[in-house]
Parts: sequence; structure tokens; C-alpha cells
Amino acid sequence: MIDGKERVECEAILLELSSDDLNSLLLTVTNKKIVTTSCKESIDAILDYSSSSAELLGRKKVKRDVLFNYLHKKGERLPTTSDKDMLVQHIVKRCGGHLSAHKVVEHKQLTASSPAYVSPLSQSTSIAPNPRGYVVQETNQTLSQEFVDWFYPVLNGQMNELNTSGWSSDHFTPDCVLECSNNTDTVEQFYGAKETYDKFTRMVRSDRVLFNVNTTPNGHRAVINPHGLAKVAACGTLHQYTADNHSCLVGIFEQLFGLIRDPNDQNRWKIKFSKLLVKLTANFNEANGLSSSLQDQLNSEL
Repeated sequence: MIDGKERVECEAILLELSSDDLNSLLLTVTNKKIVTTSCKESIDAILDYSSSSAELLGRKKVKRDVLFNYLHKKGERLPTTSDKDMLVQHIVKRCGGHLSAHKVVEHKQLTASSPAYVSPLSQSTSIAPNPRGYVVQETNQTLSQEFVDWFYPVLNGQMNELNTSGWSSDHFTPDCVLECSNNTDTVEQFYGAKETYDKFTRMVRSDRVLFNVNTTPNGHRAVINPHGLAKVAACGTLHQYTADNHSCLVGIFEQLFGLIRDPNDQNRWKIKFSKLLVKLTANFNEANGLSSSLQDQLNSEL
């Protein structure tokens, strides 16, 4: 939650955003859990659910030009060549906020004009390979947190067929492979970006299934090897919407993603493969976070 002088400063900046950008920011920050009826309510919710001014101002919907023009109105004359990181740092210092230990990096949220997810991993973070060769660093948790905060809300948003913002086959590599299993010997496989995209979309739009991922630290993990290949594992509960638009618990899920950077698309992360395991059950004793088998897959060789 942002309060004090930081809140006043951030509120003034949010007032400079367009209605579309403000609404998109609200959906991202609150994980689509908060419904508001006015601009004031939207801004209050964004400020209440943001951890810091640096984190909020780093989000993509808070554009560089908005920050520059805001500072200009306040009488601040920064070089016109100042990048967004410099502007964010200046504003955070101006309102007495705290900068993170690493460089402030823009959160690359996926939108229709931004075809693939970009992690906020800092180049300056120190790394130390463990015996398996994976990178042990704080940003592993950051990667998984940012990924689940993006992927599942944008996927669940496709339940509304009119909402296509941020969701496209461009998020997957051309040779992407999706494996779906319901805890039996039957495994469905889908090959290519289009097939993978279509399957995910059908699960939400046709089957009316909602993936409620566990966003707490024990609900997701990430590993990155020295070559830059990454895996993200996540788990959560599955809900299905009925004809009267009520949801009911139908099971739990575990999912593994393989991510690579695409040098032909501004080095953005894209999904190389995904393995989805669905357990149709109402037994809460089975929902104990990431299973040992999923963690073994996470730590296997990339």
C-alpha cells in the first residue's frame, strides 16, 4: 500500500492517465479482483494494492511521456533525453520513497501492442550456479511472481469473448508444445503457437474454466540456467462457471512453463512449452502447493 507523500504524488500522476490505461492498470494491479465505479475508486484501489511508488511507476501503462510531462508541470526541468528509469527514480526521490536495491526496471505487461512478456530481471543481480547449474538469485521468485500475475489474469479474461487485449498466439514460440493431462494415462498434446493458443482459449471460453493461481510464494517457483533458459511452475484451484454465472470448485491444477527469450522480438520472453496437470477433485487435502513431481520437473535439466 502506498501512503503519505508518495500516495499524493502517485495519485496526481494517475490522474494524467487515459481512462483505458487507468482501467488496464487497475486490472493488472488488483489481479481483476476489484470492481470500481469511478476514477477516484480506481486510483484508490491501485494505490492500495501497489507495494511502492517505484513498483507502480515502473508499470508499462504509466508511460515515460506521462512522467516527463508531470515533472514539467511541477517545474522540474530534466533532460529531454531522460529515459523512464531516470524519471521514476527522480520522482521516487522527490516524494521520499525508497528505491529497490536494483535498477528500477519497467514492468513489461502484455498488451495487444506488446506481443510477449518481458521479465523485470536485473542485469546487475549477482548470480551463483548451484550444483545443477541453475542460477540461484532473488529474481527467480520475481520472475515467477511477475509471470503468474500476468499469464493467468490475461487467460481468464478471455471468458469474455469481447476481451482480447493482451492475449494472442504471439506469446508462444512457433514450435511450442502444450501437454494436458487429467491425472490419468491420457495426455493430449498440441503443437505450435496457434494450436496452443486455441486450446487455452477453448478451456476458458468454451469449458468456462477459471484458473485461480496461488500467488503466494509457495504457489509458484522459477529457475534460470546460466544460458538464460527458464522454467516457471505454478499451481492453484480450478473453478467452472455455471449457466447462471456462478463459479464452483471443480479441482486443482499444476502447470509448468518453459520460457526462452526471442532475439527477433526485442529479446522478449516467450513460452516454449507448457505441461498442464488437472486433478478433478474437491479434496482440499490434495492442495498442498507445488507437488514433489512438479518440483522435480522444475529442477530437471533445461
